[in-house]
Amino acid sequence: MGSLLSREYVTLYGDDLQALILSGTGAFIKGLGSFGLISTEFFSKLNGKHRSNEILKNLFFHQFNKKFKPNRTKVDWISSDEKQVDKFEADPLRIEDFSLGVFRDILKGSKKINSPEIFEKTPNNLPIYIFSGDKDPVGEMGKGVKKVAKYYKKKGVHDVTLKLYEGGRHEMLNEINRNEVQKDLLNWLNEHIEA
Repeated sequence: MGSLLSREYVTLYGDDLQALILSGTGAFIKGLGSFGLISTEFFSKLNGKHRSNEILKNLFFHQFNKKFKPNRTKVDWISSDEKQVDKFEADPLRIEDFSLGVFRDILKGSKKINSPEIFEKTPNNLPIYIFSGDKDPVGEMGKGVKKVAKYYKKKGVHDVTLKLYEGGRHEMLNEINRNEVQKDLLNWLNEHIEA
């Protein structure tokens, strides 16, 4: 969700920034996203937007996790580093029990952020570094991440760098090759940001 918020932020305040870094972003997942929007609207009217919905919650997170069967946990899609997954699961501040209203807002936000108007509002001179794992279900196993980079270039952003890590999942800074990821990120920053 952080990358989606960052992508909207730059449309409003991008001229104040030196660069944009996006990790684990993606395009709007049409099938799952469209179904989710219709479902959240329906269940919100039926039960209220402040209530949770187990069917919808399980659908989304199950879809993300099913690519990594046999599953050890419900969040194997986060990282291939089991220690990081266990830390994530044990975090008392982690929330996955989203209300229907939150689910709806996330899906609406994803659709909006991936619209041509948003890409057009991004400053053309803002360097953008996009990195993700090629096994990140949020980025449709690299496909959605490539779409985002392509859209930025198509709308005139001059400097877009895309880095996909083989076998990496959603949280590349918590992956087994995080040292490589950090080094690549620092190298990019050193090349694009004035000291």
